[in-house]
Amino acid sequence: MKRLFATLLIVALVAAMFAIPASAETTGSPLGADTDEVVTVTKELTLTKYEADKTEIPNLTFTFDLTIPTTGLPVEGTASKLPVYAGLTGSTLDSSYTVSFATGDISGTAGNEKTFDIDFSGVDFPRPGIYRYALKEQANTNSAVFASEGAATPTSPITYDDADYFLDVYVEKVETTDNTVDPPVTTSDYKVTNAVLYLQSDPDNTITRDDAADQSVYADVQKVDRIVNDYDNYDLKLTKTVSGAAADMAKKFEFTIEFENGPIDTTLKGQTTIDGTAADITVTFDADGKATYTVNLGHEDSIEFWSLPEGTTYTITETLSALDDATYVTTFDGTEANSTTGDMAADKEIACVNDAPALTPTGLFLSYGPYVLIVAAAAALAVIFLKKRNHADEF
Repeated sequence: MKRLFATLLIVALVAAMFAIPASAETTGSPLGADTDEVVTVTKELTLTKYEADKTEIPNLTFTFDLTIPTTGLPVEGTASKLPVYAGLTGSTLDSSYTVSFATGDISGTAGNEKTFDIDFSGVDFPRPGIYRYALKEQANTNSAVFASEGAATPTSPITYDDADYFLDVYVEKVETTDNTVDPPVTTSDYKVTNAVLYLQSDPDNTITRDDAADQSVYADVQKVDRIVNDYDNYDLKLTKTVSGAAADMAKKFEFTIEFENGPIDTTLKGQTTIDGTAADITVTFDADGKATYTVNLGHEDSIEFWSLPEGTTYTITETLSALDDATYVTTFDGTEANSTTGDMAADKEIACVNDAPALTPTGLFLSYGPYVLIVAAAAALAVIFLKKRNHADEF
């Protein structure tokens, strides 16, 4: 029994030893490299909401800097680890890379992808091993698209990826045979065959060789196969209600909607519903990120604006004539006022009510009230006098 217990314990320990490295690895996969030594990096843009016939975005640009890091080096090679060297420059290697998104590039809230290629074919690698580069996204590259980006504390609808990444490329000896000559000539060169992108949180990471898979395994680091940015966009809706016994239910009221801090030189979509009929509209933001839209709404009419970027501010004002201002009590979301303001941080539905309660003809009572009281008093006295007289006649 003791021998059986000891055997089971050894088996459990061995299994645990193999389980630890597997659990330490995080999700993600190598980026790979094609035969031309090009490494492709994927950029994904996610939206808060997307509807094919409603969503519009401005032209967005994202830029990435590729540099040679000064941290996380060197990592010496051993029997079970690959050596890591500082990356090298080359004729085909650029210091920055750019991807752009437009409305036509968006097909859903997620999965909106663009790629950029890093070409290592012009880099003269002197030996095999891992060559390390640093990759980082520039912040606020779309300041020209959003007016508020220039403010001291801007509110941006874009969440940029501010993480620092290492891009490790794998260089191995690759043999090439030229069969166009006789006899064929075989040459060898050091070329990029694979690449891994991961967070710099652990510069001295463990890089071990997995002979079975013929690739390196990164333990305790967060590998990624794409860089993701978020774009926050929301909808604004204004609904009109007319109520009260003295209200004109067929009347239309004028509204002016003013936007600021919106997307510069961008046209967004919307819709009006008037007398039960829906119609598409557009609103165009100028070079200062401002836009104005005027509409007349009556009872149960509405207007909507779609895909407003987070941080866009609005002011909605109802214009009333002097007579209407005296007749109707105007409220926005239950607060008595002729206008309302706010900023887009979520979908907004605003209710405007014009209420005209029944009017009491108090002026008529005040004008003739004293005379009515005199007549009523005289009648009362007459009744009393006649009553006393009738009583006297009885005796």
